[in-house]
Amino acid sequence: MNSWYQIHTGQVLSAPDRMKHDIDDELWEDTFNEIDEKMHECIAFECLDTHEEFRIMQSFAENEVYDRCLQERLVRALNNWTGIMKKAKKTIK
Repeated sequence: MNSWYQIHTGQVLSAPDRMKHDIDDELWEDTFNEIDEKMHECIAFECLDTHEEFRIMQSFAENEVYDRCLQERLVRALNNWTGIMKKAKKTIK
C-alpha cells in the first residue's frame, strides 16, 4: 500500500502499489485519479507491512508495558491473532 499525506488538509490518501500487486484498476480508478490530482500537495510515505506492524506491537507489549496483568493480556491477544492468521492461511491454501 502506498500513502500520501495531503499537507493542507491533513488527509491521508492510500492505494495499492500497482508495481507490486495485480489490482483491478477500475475498482481503484477514483482513488488513483484523486491522488494524481493532489500529488503536488502531498508527501508520499511507505506503510509498514503487516509483519513489521506485528513485530512492533509484540515488542511494545513485551518490553514497554510494565503492568504485568496488562502485559499478559496484550501478549495473549497478539498470540491469538497470530494463531488465527495461520489458520486462515491454511484454509486458503
